[in-house]
Amino acid sequence: MRWWIGASAHYGLSAVSRSGTEDYVKKRDSEETALDMLQVGLDVRRYLNPHFFLQSGVYFTQWTDVRERMLKETFTVADSNYLIARLIKADGTMQDVYGVADIVHTRTVTEETYNRYSLVELPLLAGISWPVGEHWRLDGALGPVFGLLSSRSGIISGDQNGTNLPLENAPYRNSATFSGMLRLEWLYAGRDWSAGVGIMARMALNDWAETNPLFSEKRHAIGAGLVFRRAIR
Repeated sequence: MRWWIGASAHYGLSAVSRSGTEDYVKKRDSEETALDMLQVGLDVRRYLNPHFFLQSGVYFTQWTDVRERMLKETFTVADSNYLIARLIKADGTMQDVYGVADIVHTRTVTEETYNRYSLVELPLLAGISWPVGEHWRLDGALGPVFGLLSSRSGIISGDQNGTNLPLENAPYRNSATFSGMLRLEWLYAGRDWSAGVGIMARMALNDWAETNPLFSEKRHAIGAGLVFRRAIR
């Protein structure tokens, strides 16, 4: 059977590499930590012969970062019974004087937000499928993944001073991202279906930020997941 359709879901760890204006990049890197990547997709596979295939489809991919900032807040509280003076009398005794005073307090607040980068992507993969025993198969595929659409939510620093900037307004590409992907799958193979587990690695091949003086950015990930495929009769 030459045509197969499939579904997959992968979850894994992500990493971000930035370059650009030194102070700005250091600030972003100190505040933001890459957490994970979730990728789910549907694909269509065409076998050229029993071992070699071409594969395409559509992926929904979401990258999540956490942003943490330590903020100091200063506020004033009026105390109506505050010790404002201590008088020492001639006989050596002391007298405390209480009254109204403004007391200045400082507290540290941790601000935590989650930044999400969501993409609809088109993979173009070529691969090899190799039987292992009677009911098992090892599949491997390699190729580019093109970002078609993207959306973002969250907050980042918009400049070196840490001014908050909504992520949706940040200078990132809304399309035309480009990554390389490697997929390996260990599958139990029935007559017209297969299911199993897989690992996936991907590396950004172009700048995911639009041209700007502050930064450029690339995202990479490695993950594991589940795969199911069925032959089209």
